Amino acid sequence: MRKIITTKSKESILSIEDTLAFIECLDLALRNTSTEMLKEIFEKFDLIDHFESGDFLSMSRFVFKRYNNHEEKIQVVKVEHRNTYCVACSFGKKVKAYDIEYKKEDSNISIVYNSSFAINLEIFEGELINYSWCNAFLSKEEMKNILEIK
Repeated sequence: MRKIITTKSKESILSIEDTLAFIECLDLALRNTSTEMLKEIFEKFDLIDHFESGDFLSMSRFVFKRYNNHEEKIQVVKVEHRNTYCVACSFGKKVKAYDIEYKKEDSNISIVYNSSFAINLEIFEGELINYSWCNAFLSKEEMKNILEIK
């Protein structure tokens, strides 16, 4: 007879109610490309000492650097979010991407750029289990092609 071995699932780090509030606050900070807002959120939800927080905040400084470069006269024009899928470490998992349109004033011309970043929130039974950046995810065009195939 085979013995089924079960493993304990990851423990939640926020309750269902706090998870919902955290996601709402996180979305606002990401739309504002603000590491300071992220830090305040982690403090508010007692996650500042969570093992992922340091890496998450450090990466946010790197990701947001291009949007917050005041010396180069960068201005965020539009921020949109969308659902997409991870194509690397959490292959096939739904993640949330943010598409940023920003412009850079250079002499007398304005150049418009587009870029994206994504986050991976692990939620089990409504409770936050983990959070991280997603470094490889499908673009808008790739998602459109997939949805057309279905």
